[in-house]
Amino acid sequence: MSPVRRAGFALATGAVALSLVACQAGSNAQTSQEYSPVDGRNINAPAEPTRGEPYLALRGVIIVVSDAGQGTLVATIRNKTDEQESLVSVTASEVPATIEGGSVVIDPGASVTIGSEGGPTVSWPDLGKTAGSWTTLTLRFASAGNVTRDVLVTAQDGVFADVVVPSAA
Repeated sequence: MSPVRRAGFALATGAVALSLVACQAGSNAQTSQEYSPVDGRNINAPAEPTRGEPYLALRGVIIVVSDAGQGTLVATIRNKTDEQESLVSVTASEVPATIEGGSVVIDPGASVTIGSEGGPTVSWPDLGKTAGSWTTLTLRFASAGNVTRDVLVTAQDGVFADVVVPSAA
């Protein structure tokens, strides 16, 4: 292949590659979209379920805190077992939370979203944590036992602005 043909081929290949890349970007490219990097923690109970083993899937686990220090747990719990399960107590850095109704019941195959409008609430009148910090969260289930993980404490703004954080009594 002559040097002129080689240069023409390289130029044509580069132009095609550039045009394909340009088509993928545009004003609506995923990298230009705003998103919240704080989606909460994903936790399984038991910690490492094997394929097909029944377990509880806790998704988006995070604590939302007000400027005054009150906190609310935000999480979705999916019961992938054949038995009814109950969340019976919650602590954050050993500070006990109040569970509306005393416990949260999760039927087999069902999901419960804590901290959403119309859903159950788990809250602290004084969490003792500020937004941006981490806390050790322990959830105690009637059958599955304790699940303890560090979770993020986030401010009641942005995607969490509508989370209801109970005021101090």
